[in-house]
Amino acid sequence: MSFRNFQRASQPQKCALVMGDGESCQRFVARANRSQFAHYRFLSQPQGLPSGEQFHINHSPLVDEVFIVGDGFNLSSAAHPVTAFLRAGKAVHLVAEVPDGSLYRHSLGSIAGIPVLSISAGRLTKLGGWAKRVFDLLGASLLLALSLPVFVIIAVLIKVTSFGPILFKQRRLGRRGSQFSVFKFRTMRCGAEDELLRCPDMYKQYVANNYKLPPGEDPRVTRIGRFLRATSLDELPQLINVIKGEMSLVGPRPVVPAEISEYGAYAGLFLSVKPGMTGRWQISGRSGIREYKRRVELDLEYVRDQSLLTDCRILLRTVPTVLWRKGAH
Repeated sequence: MSFRNFQRASQPQKCALVMGDGESCQRFVARANRSQFAHYRFLSQPQGLPSGEQFHINHSPLVDEVFIVGDGFNLSSAAHPVTAFLRAGKAVHLVAEVPDGSLYRHSLGSIAGIPVLSISAGRLTKLGGWAKRVFDLLGASLLLALSLPVFVIIAVLIKVTSFGPILFKQRRLGRRGSQFSVFKFRTMRCGAEDELLRCPDMYKQYVANNYKLPPGEDPRVTRIGRFLRATSLDELPQLINVIKGEMSLVGPRPVVPAEISEYGAYAGLFLSVKPGMTGRWQISGRSGIREYKRRVELDLEYVRDQSLLTDCRILLRTVPTVLWRKGAH
């Protein structure tokens, strides 16, 4: 048990009254009991707010805190039953029901003394955006210079073992939906994309397996290509995309246009940032993550948490992931 979990387990259980409409209360209690709020004992009273006097007499001595979910947010009346708890020095929590609220940033402020809960998509400040761009340029330029001998060796191996160009280009979606050509070392024989489209069964399997054929089942991959994929060396040329400003060192996955439908209503949020060479998906198992829904969640979690510090943490975790070849094929 971690120290944090030990602290939570050792906390005395508090009694909390949950008020609001029935379904909202049930959803909140169910989620709270699975999280760090498990040290609460929840009492639900979803039938509506009782009268102030009856509420105070029956519940005030028993309840430590109050959670108001959904309805009943207007506490402006001095006669509101919840004010009895505020005056007694107890905490009152207003729970805003927001679809997929975990994908957004939350902050509490005030306007003229009135508490204001702010919910927003993750974004960088103008200064943060400039800092990220400088970080990308310096980092990509340094990595490109250091890996130049590796580039030469890989280029020679590709050229002498198979017919065709050294680099492979594919259309991907960038920020705001703009398309660009992502660069990779070629790991397949020439005409691999046309071959995929000409074979309905192969394409169906490709889509069903999250836009990638299962490991060992793609006949188009060359022998040197299998090694490059397993070691992630095939993605080194994406440093060129970073220098050009089409990608970042860290960000969501650069998806092909056909994949954007998987993001549904969150496509705009996903496309609000540049794709990255590495990101949450890469350090969480990569191709080992079978459910596309989980891949979408990881990308959107990055959008929520984006910052230069987040990028540094992901880059540090990428190193052992690549070295141990986790989820790469």
